[in-house]
Amino acid sequence: MSKAPPVELINLEISPFSLRARWVLTYHGIPFRRWDYTPVIGETWMKAKAGKLLSRDRVSAPVLLTPEGNIYDSFDIAKWADDHSMRPEATSLFPADKLDDIKGWNDASQAITSYGRTLAFKTALSSKEARLALVPPEVLKMPFGHSIGSAVSAYMVRSMQKKYNDVDDKSSLEKALEVIEHLRATLKANGGQYLLGKLSYADVVMAIAVAGMCAPGKPRQLPPARATVQMHSQEVYDACKDLQPWADGILDIHLP
Repeated sequence: MSKAPPVELINLEISPFSLRARWVLTYHGIPFRRWDYTPVIGETWMKAKAGKLLSRDRVSAPVLLTPEGNIYDSFDIAKWADDHSMRPEATSLFPADKLDDIKGWNDASQAITSYGRTLAFKTALSSKEARLALVPPEVLKMPFGHSIGSAVSAYMVRSMQKKYNDVDDKSSLEKALEVIEHLRATLKANGGQYLLGKLSYADVVMAIAVAGMCAPGKPRQLPPARATVQMHSQEVYDACKDLQPWADGILDIHLP
């Protein structure tokens, strides 16, 4: 493992994908400069920072900026961090003989995160209280702050909804529940601690997905967003609440 050069992370505080990147970078002891991106109003800045200003490609946080080039996917960011670990005692999160399994769990986690994002958008658009929870407190103190904040928040949510429409259209409650059941069965078959026998990136992505949907016992482990948008449905919460201690345990290993 080689020493990591200075890197920068474009981060979205409420994004589970950004949390994955921060978790793995922190786990491997890699220092990074963090840039927090604000959805919609920070779109042009993010594309410019990521070297994609003139591109029509969708750019989403997280993005890792390295001297070797920019990395635009949370899976690839985690793999890069694993290859550049600065903690000799750290376990590799991508053992070569388990790479296909890890990719499978990474894909499976999308069913949960996409469904959660869909619910968050719907909640924000249907509830003024939820929209105002996304607005900085200093804005709400301004004259007409609540009215302006609600309108701007609704615009931002619709823009984000449009940005991820092609991904989230494929999400469903049934798919999310299917993945949760598969997670439970696999943990049981492997002793209840790790999906693949020892800690891997598969545990990280699934723990973050479960924690985001099942109101974790330790809220400090999720991004401390201002938003109070309810991102889980009762069906999903009931299906995965027993997995909450497992998810907390994985995130506790090295909380970014």
